[in-house]
Amino acid sequence: MAGRLKNGRGVVPLPIGAVRLNDLPAAGIARNRFGVVRVQGGPEQLNYAVCYTPGEAADRLPDIDDLAIPAAEQKAVHAVIAAWGLSGQPPSAAARIIKERFATEFGYTLDLSGRPAGKTPIAAFLTQTRAGHCEYFGTATVFILRALGIPARYVSGDAVQEMDPWSRDLVVRSRHAHAWAEAHIHGRWVNLDTTPSTWVEFESNRAGFWQPVTDLWAWIQYRFTTWLNEDQGPAGDLERYQVWAVLVVLAVFAGVYLRRKKGKDAKSAAGRPAAPGPLPGDDSPFYLVQACIHSWGFRRARPEPLTDFIARVGRGLPEKRAALNKLEGLLSRHYRYRFDPQMTPRSEVEGFRQGVMDWLEDNRGQETTGQE
Repeated sequence: MAGRLKNGRGVVPLPIGAVRLNDLPAAGIARNRFGVVRVQGGPEQLNYAVCYTPGEAADRLPDIDDLAIPAAEQKAVHAVIAAWGLSGQPPSAAARIIKERFATEFGYTLDLSGRPAGKTPIAAFLTQTRAGHCEYFGTATVFILRALGIPARYVSGDAVQEMDPWSRDLVVRSRHAHAWAEAHIHGRWVNLDTTPSTWVEFESNRAGFWQPVTDLWAWIQYRFTTWLNEDQGPAGDLERYQVWAVLVVLAVFAGVYLRRKKGKDAKSAAGRPAAPGPLPGDDSPFYLVQACIHSWGFRRARPEPLTDFIARVGRGLPEKRAALNKLEGLLSRHYRYRFDPQMTPRSEVEGFRQGVMDWLEDNRGQETTGQE
């Protein structure tokens, strides 16, 4: 393992199942009851070895805290348990059902610009929006497990999933930060990650075009920082300065090359219209409902969540509340189709479209002027 410490102290990244550390120089090392290791008085550049057993978490037995659920979340959690038929299921079967439900009925998103009034974020996630990032999936999974009497904990860390092509080392980036649940099943703690697997591709698409350059530079920094920390005597000092001078020259030439290449690409693209492809779920029939509501005199601001938009229309047009209340089921199906269209069965998509057509048939031609 390799990494950096800020001011010589911090939490040391470890794989699950770590049992021994080697070559970790530090003035103080402490481990808490959850297995988290913190060091003090360590070097800025860390290089250490870890002995571990994959998948085995040597941790404490569950206690009463591992079954606690906030009162504000209990109603939504128990509603989900009833809807998914989880009551009475063995712990391993319940875990499998929870994972399948989240994978097929929920979507991954970072757009959390609002939530329905009067609902907690987790309650809105479970019963209405059905879309969120890993922290939502991990927290909701913990609450559902605990409500079933299965001790569970929320875990945060990193999902190691990328190998550097230069060094063949595994790389952990800030966007690999992840959250999941641990459940105590059959006498041991097991990981239960219910976030849809699409999150990996979603986060990877956020990487900039310059990533290979910054990766190479980070690798060079790491290798030479390690080398500089080694004791090579006076003869090595001169060589160190020479190497750093060469690196500075290379960095300057790389910057000039990238700027010129970017300018050439911009010129070659001039005059050509951009033709971005449609995003998954952009053909959701629910946008026909949105267009119909626009004809009533209300416009949805682009960053405004649909739930907030519909609630605002209901407040402005009390006579339309009955029609708007019928959109709850269609909206949940829209979120599922919008964020995970590849996992939506064709028969369900057809039913979704028919539901939208029926609603439009009942509400078209009823234009009303409202305040935007």
